[in-house]
Amino acid sequence: MNKLKILVVILGLAFFASCSKNKTVSPNTVDNQAVNVYVAGADGNVAKLWKNGVPIAYSDGKQPAGLSSVFVSGTDVYAGGFEGNFAKVWKNGVPASLTDGTYGAVVNSIFISGSDVYAVGSEALSTTNTVAKIWKNGVATALTDGTQNASASSVFVSGTDVYVVGFEAKIAKLWKNGVTTNLTNGAFAAEATCVFVSGKDVYITGDILNDAGSEVATLWKNGVPNALTSGINTASATSVFVSGTDVYVAGTEGSETPYGPSEVYNSIAKIWKNGVPTSLTNNTKATGLGSVFVLDNVVYTVGAQETNDVNSSAIIWKNGAPNALTSGGTEAFAASVFVK
Repeated sequence: MNKLKILVVILGLAFFASCSKNKTVSPNTVDNQAVNVYVAGADGNVAKLWKNGVPIAYSDGKQPAGLSSVFVSGTDVYAGGFEGNFAKVWKNGVPASLTDGTYGAVVNSIFISGSDVYAVGSEALSTTNTVAKIWKNGVATALTDGTQNASASSVFVSGTDVYVVGFEAKIAKLWKNGVTTNLTNGAFAAEATCVFVSGKDVYITGDILNDAGSEVATLWKNGVPNALTSGINTASATSVFVSGTDVYVAGTEGSETPYGPSEVYNSIAKIWKNGVPTSLTNNTKATGLGSVFVLDNVVYTVGAQETNDVNSSAIIWKNGAPNALTSGGTEAFAASVFVK
């Protein structure tokens, strides 16, 4: 498995040495009001939430755990992820299991609408296929029947409509209020990773395998796909955020040129603003992005960057400037960011 795919798996919670000192991400000030930055991820086996760079452990590290999503509603902080075999949602650090732990399960995304808590992810029916699921206030609904491997990656609620994206077998999918729409025809493997609704427009990110064996980072707008990369190098689009008329996409693309005497091809973290790419990293270390959030023209992105062949650092970028959340001595990642 190449470095790009390793980081994408880590950041997707698909079960996804630094000498720099950790830096605290200070609250921003916008119109004289403090802005708090919440990041969800993991440091080694420990699920962690960072608030303005200060880590809070959400598990004890006795079994693998991680946070894949964070959402702040009022004064309440919700996070979704997994611990051991259990899919879990934490409210202000207090966990609630959504599954019984018989087989592996994970929450990939959460969304709070009023008093309702939506979570999506996957649960294994056996040791083979996983079922895409949505939980509303802890009550599960299966989106797929288990005959094919499937997972739900992202959820967004707009008014009374609930949008979920993910994949089943080789097909990228959108479920709107439980009704399925195929985003791809199944000729090549594809997946949808994130959904964002702005007005009447539905934006979805993901990737589609091409006939050369490379994954193409893709943005769908109202079901119409737009390639963000050429397909020469493997790439993935992992998150989308709409601010005003601007559409931001976070993702990763393999490098076009090798690095170092061993001619290693690393992966480069990228942000596409209205389709125009900006690289956040160079070609010296494999990097993957998990999430993007924009507030008052400040762009926050989070992800992971390798520190050696085994470990990685959780990173947050603010307008392209990186800050390490972990020391790099563990396999760590930052999967989701929410700014309030």
